Amino acid sequence: MILRIAEASEMRELEAMGVITVYKRGEKWLTWEGAPNGCHIRWDGEGWAGFRGTADEFEAVRAWIVECLHTGNE
Repeated sequence: MILRIAEASEMRELEAMGVITVYKRGEKWLTWEGAPNGCHIRWDGEGWAGFRGTADEFEAVRAWIVECLHTGNE
């Protein structure tokens, strides 16, 4: 099952910050790397981004996304 990990706006911001980069190109999506523990995020560039992994990995990646987006915005 693919879980919803980030909104398009969050992915665009992570990309602009340079913390994620394209790892693999699929027909309808890109796989992005840069998340902790070598986890990859799938995103089609328009809608929400998906993640396939364990619940612990999901929580770690989601926490990492939130931390990246809020660092320096306090």
